[in-house]
Amino acid sequence: MSAPLSAATVSDAEYRNVEVRHSGKCIDLSAGNTANFAPFAQWTCGENNANQRLAFVNQGNGFYSIKTKASSKCLEVKNGDVSNGADIQQLDCQVNDEKQYWSLLDMNNGWFKLKNQQTEKCLDVAGAYTENGDEFHQWACLADHPNQEFRFIYDVDNGDNANPEDVVGTINIEAEDFVSQGGTFDDNQQTPVSKYTVAGQGAINYINSGDFVDYDVNVDKAGMYLVSFNVATAITENSSIELLVMEGGAWRSYVQAQVPANGWDNFSPLTANTEVALPAGVQQVRIHALGTNDWQWNLESFKLVWQGELTGPTEPPLLDDDGDGVLNANDLCPNTGLSEAVDQNGCSPSQLDDDNDGVNNAIDLCPNTPPGTSVDNSGCEVSSPNVIDVNTADATLPSFVSFNNTTPQGKRWEKVDNLSDEFEFWNGAKWLKTNWNYGNTPVNMLNKNSGVADGNLWIQATLNADSPNQWFESSRVRSVAKIKFPMYTESRIKVANISAYSTFWLNNGDINNRDEIDIIEINPVPTCNCQPDFPWKMNSQYFIAKNGSTERNHGNSDNRTDLSDQNTLQGVLWTEDYHVFGAWWKDEHTVQFYLNGEPVNKVTTQQPFTLEQFIIWDLWSQDSSWVGGLPQKDDLLNNDNNIMKVDWIRTWKLVND
Repeated sequence: MSAPLSAATVSDAEYRNVEVRHSGKCIDLSAGNTANFAPFAQWTCGENNANQRLAFVNQGNGFYSIKTKASSKCLEVKNGDVSNGADIQQLDCQVNDEKQYWSLLDMNNGWFKLKNQQTEKCLDVAGAYTENGDEFHQWACLADHPNQEFRFIYDVDNGDNANPEDVVGTINIEAEDFVSQGGTFDDNQQTPVSKYTVAGQGAINYINSGDFVDYDVNVDKAGMYLVSFNVATAITENSSIELLVMEGGAWRSYVQAQVPANGWDNFSPLTANTEVALPAGVQQVRIHALGTNDWQWNLESFKLVWQGELTGPTEPPLLDDDGDGVLNANDLCPNTGLSEAVDQNGCSPSQLDDDNDGVNNAIDLCPNTPPGTSVDNSGCEVSSPNVIDVNTADATLPSFVSFNNTTPQGKRWEKVDNLSDEFEFWNGAKWLKTNWNYGNTPVNMLNKNSGVADGNLWIQATLNADSPNQWFESSRVRSVAKIKFPMYTESRIKVANISAYSTFWLNNGDINNRDEIDIIEINPVPTCNCQPDFPWKMNSQYFIAKNGSTERNHGNSDNRTDLSDQNTLQGVLWTEDYHVFGAWWKDEHTVQFYLNGEPVNKVTTQQPFTLEQFIIWDLWSQDSSWVGGLPQKDDLLNNDNNIMKVDWIRTWKLVND
């Protein structure tokens, strides 16, 4: 194995703690277990905690073994396994054992990655979770992944890292010191936000969805800051906190985090996993109740901890780049020519396009073209048939709008950000792993079987050969937020190539009082020899289960027959490519399903279908004809076939124009 290209500095101190950048917690020998094979997890940092005191023993050529004070054993990759997700454990320290040797890859400003010599992968907090007890594994070394970045603290021979609270630029803000507040929710209080005292500490409460408080924050040192909220809530779902910064006359959102429920006055630190860019001087900062539940959270304080130099310009951007007298934040036409007269939106007559077809009013011969219509240079509809390639659809709108726009007159689509994701990283504010199990199946849902990598949400089916009853290990991912009609959601998915259901569905989470929309339940390679059409069937349906009775109706679709001849994915097997699956929940009785940019089948309920829904993906199987039969166990060992991949999800509400 090669020596590291760059390394951070290890002091002469015998022991130090190692802090994780995204969570602010420390590498910890789980439960102080001194036996061989004990795992490591993250835990609240403690200077005198022997489970966290680590010796970095120089092994030469830029590599170190990492020995725990509590056990005098060394941190290693289990069995030297080179796979992503391989476990981290302790074992008796060995000489010339590369799976116990680590290099420090310098990430600037005291932060570094820990790269294993044998596997050439990095130490990683699984799932980028931020709670005490979340375990470490190894993963490919990735840029912009703070769950792979560390620094030394309580390093007695290095004054710069003596205590995390001593890091230059730490800013503490008391919640009650806001300069303004706002909100629209009527909770019968005189003001949107109230102040109160608990255990001698000031705090704010009566925070409802949409409420906000603004602060003037004095920043002595420009840089990138990590935010930690001292926050509390008794709300178990849809309680979220957001931090925004005023930039160029507009609020920019930097941090969004789901608040865990511990009680209204049980304040605990919640550290975000994204950094905030702050120039020096007084900055306007807003704390916003982002969640959808009526009641949100109480806040005692928050702090901003300096992480490093600004990654962008240190000066604020120009407020009016085209010099037309309209600030950038309000300028709908940011490239107006010099000396052109503009309206209040910053647009000159030559830039106006009332029907938004891309052709300016001055030369538009068809000035009232419906949204989504393809036009020629004169602004008039092109009459020739168009190829339907869902991968070219406008990503800012439901895909069908690009090919046959059926949006009702006087309505428009408004993006729902907390139910949309391009999956560049795992966003714990949007998604949860809710691993309850189906009955009468060999399925066992586990956190380790799902995550985000390479721009995809992935769910993998793996084999537990030691379990006769739960040998099909998989996972389920569910949204934090709920939604109800009128709405549209779609997701670009490549299903797993095994005899199992790759699913994309909506459910309100109560089996005894249930509304459910199954957009897909796809088994592409059934083993039962009883479902010959499954390689092309969506298996869409709905359920209404109330008072012990169930209403159910299928809206099945076949991509060989239900897509037009112009569709580039007509007849393409589910396993051969990504497909875009969607559902337009129109009203309390109607759901229209979509496939690759086209409407396919729809279902109409008899009972009202009104309960708010979570969005869910999972991968599971059952020994039944309606599922298509169980896979062969060997199929779960093939990583080319046993993974369901989700490229993105996008969700919109239909609102008045």
